[in-house]
Amino acid sequence: MGQAESRRCKMKIEKEKRRVSIVCRDGSLINGYVHIFQGERILDFINDKKESFIPITSATFHNAKQIKLLKIFSVKSKDTVLLNKSAILLIKEA
Repeated sequence: MGQAESRRCKMKIEKEKRRVSIVCRDGSLINGYVHIFQGERILDFINDKKESFIPITSATFHNAKQIKLLKIFSVKSKDTVLLNKSAILLIKEA
């Protein structure tokens, strides 16, 4: 690895932690945090076509018996989950 590549690997992009509530197409509700670039809107983050999945940290699930999108049936919370953007019906900053 060259010196320039080494410097790029050490750079950290600061992100903002935003609390959100997400209603999924299967009726489940997820509360947790998304981490987005400073100054970025939640709408822009969700509409970004580069990524199909979004990480949600400190995720808590409601209607856990109905959750099929994450293949989690008996767990009520997870530290980090990846949610397919196509599963999102509504996202709101809490």
